[in-house]
Amino acid sequence: MTQYMVINPDDDTFVGFFTEKRMDKHGLFGAIIEITPEQFKSINSEQYDRYNIETETFYTMTVELEKRIEEVINIRRSKYTRQSDHLFMEWQYDQSVASEIKWRDKVAEIKRNHPIPTE
Repeated sequence: MTQYMVINPDDDTFVGFFTEKRMDKHGLFGAIIEITPEQFKSINSEQYDRYNIETETFYTMTVELEKRIEEVINIRRSKYTRQSDHLFMEWQYDQSVASEIKWRDKVAEIKRNHPIPTE
């Protein structure tokens, strides 16, 4: 059975390994890379290759790096909830260009202040 590695294209985070049936069920449309069963088994090792969709290259992922990435993602989620979600709702309500810019600027600021570690 073929497994696919799913990566979130917004922040290049690893989502998981899914069969085609499971991907359809959950409506996953991220960057998808076909992998072999051997590569799938290696995901549980101390390090493995990870694909960066922006640079279209693989890099080595360690358990430590993965934990740091997860911490940053959790910080971002918290900040989005407290600092930008209400701006998004405001933009959705009034549909003004100014509201959209305000929301997008806040999201960019959060990403800039909390970059995803790569090493």
